[in-house]
Amino acid sequence: MILNAIECHTTLKKNFNNFDLIIFLADKIAWDQSGTPPYLKDLNNALQDSPRKAALVYIDYLLSHNPLIIHPWLLAAQKQLII
Repeated sequence: MILNAIECHTTLKKNFNNFDLIIFLADKIAWDQSGTPPYLKDLNNALQDSPRKAALVYIDYLLSHNPLIIHPWLLAAQKQLII
């Protein structure tokens, strides 16, 4: 279970479990750059409703900034979160 969560901590994946989701969100909150993540306020607000909504906030933020590469796991997770 722990190794599965580590495997998808940056992208999440289809058929994720709650532990995967929490590790994914922790990775997004623990910004690896200086300053505060630009999406953090919205992510924290969404987290008040659910971790699923918070994950969507990050994914939507990422996809709205024209990434050069989009991992297929991320898109599969997004689809599952929307349902």
